[in-house]
Amino acid sequence: MSSRSTTGFPSHADPFREEPLDLNSLLISNRASTFLMRSAGSIPGWSIEEGDILVVDRSCDVRRGGLAVVTRDGRLALWEATRDGAPVWGTVRAIVRVLRHG
Repeated sequence: MSSRSTTGFPSHADPFREEPLDLNSLLISNRASTFLMRSAGSIPGWSIEEGDILVVDRSCDVRRGGLAVVTRDGRLALWEATRDGAPVWGTVRAIVRVLRHG
């Protein structure tokens, strides 16, 4: 005899159940090379606002037209990846925004 007991009726929502969302698995593909950075300014074309959190992966190759963190004059800066040869520090994989009310 089984020690399990089933009570009640199955839920109509059972076919629509999903696993819980895990932000680490969604945003980070390589934990050792991923860094979180806060945006110091806004980039309207990318919908980035000052204070947004950028998920930057140093192990990813940046594609042309992608958003990269580059080194310019010894400082880190956000640039859309082009062929200008700027040294790429990392690739922006995601943007996290904390909503601020008022």
